[in-house]
This record gives sequence, C-alpha cells and structure tokens, in this order.
Amino acid sequence: MIKIENLSRAYRTSEIETLALDNINFEVKEGEFVAIMGPSGCGKSTLLNIVGLLDNPTSGTYRLMGHEVESLKEKDRTRLRKGIIGFVFQSFNLIDELNVRENVELPLTYLPDISAKERRRRTDDILVRMNLSHRAKHFPQQLSGGQQQRVAIARAVVTEPKLILADEPTGNLDSTNGNEVMNLLRELNDEGTTIVMVTHSMHDAGFAKRIVNLFDGNIVSSIPVHL
Repeated sequence: MIKIENLSRAYRTSEIETLALDNINFEVKEGEFVAIMGPSGCGKSTLLNIVGLLDNPTSGTYRLMGHEVESLKEKDRTRLRKGIIGFVFQSFNLIDELNVRENVELPLTYLPDISAKERRRRTDDILVRMNLSHRAKHFPQQLSGGQQQRVAIARAVVTEPKLILADEPTGNLDSTNGNEVMNLLRELNDEGTTIVMVTHSMHDAGFAKRIVNLFDGNIVSSIPVHL
C-alpha cells in the first residue's frame, strides 16, 4: 500500500538547512497496523504528513496504492487523499460551530458521488458504532475528551478509508479513554483498515503489529509486535 524509497525531507531557511528525514526506505502492506516511535524532532510527524499527502519530500519516491505521488497534480493528490485516507489527530480538530452529527458527516459532503440519503445512513451507522448517537446534537465543547476523540475517529472512518493516519491519538486523554480509543483502532484494523500511527507511548504501540523506530531522521529498527 505504501512504498517509500530513498526519501529525504529538508527544511531550509536563509541560513540553515534541517534534514527532517534522511534517505529513508519505508513500506506498509495493506492491512498492517504500524506504530512509528522516536524522540521529539526525529521526523515522525514529517513522515506521517508525507504519507498523508500533506507535505512533499525533497527527494526520493513515494507510491500510495500504486500511484506515484510526486507525479500527481495537486487536484489529483487531493482526490486521492479524500478517497483513501482518514486522519486522527491529538487535538481532535473538531469544528466548534458544528454538532457531533455535522462534524462526522462533513467529509462525506466533499465526495460528490454520495447522495444525501447515503450520507445520513453512513453517519447514523458510525454514530451507533462509536456509541455517540445520544450525543448527535451536542457540540464538541459539551463532550469529554474521550468523546471528542471518538467523534474524530468517526469522522475519519465515515468515508470508509483504506488507510487511517493517527498522530498521537491518545495524547490528550487519560488512560481509560486512551485505551478505549486504541481498542477502536485495533477493531478497525482487524476489519482490514490499514493504520499508521505516530506515538510516544509504548503502551499504545503495543496495539500495533509492527513498531518502526526513528532517530535523527533515520529508521533505525522495524520490530514485529507479538500480540
């Protein structure tokens, strides 16, 4: 599904160049659950942003589901991102002015082939699954942190993406709500969704099937997790 070869990402200012990723090779097969770990500033979020088509490498190649990403026009990258990828962030990134139902349904409004009836059905189904139906008309500020992250996951999966990218998904949660979120991600993976997650938590990484360690922009290990 994901194949990255000899990829580097440098950030330049007028006086200095910082190499966030240094000639890395990284592959994720369909159906995997991969946790990316490493100290702050090692390149984890940069790698996730490149995988999610939110950033571009300075050099190297990236293929996503057979598409050579660097050769795609911006509109095609956007279409690919909307059709294949769901994002889950540490900060939830919900829209305060929209209620739970509207936040979850929002990504579907950008997919022109989905009717209003189908949008309602998908939204209802995912709200039931995430145990959020009773909160459908509440606004984000009326929810606990754990509930907000469940809404964020519902929004990420309502489009039925093949790939979920999660950046510190339990970073703002207590251990109980964090475990609930990680169990949801594991269930989605068990059903076939590919997941790539950045985390500082060895506990959370234990839910994955493989742990990739980054250090100073280099992949230093890739270790299977024995569940």
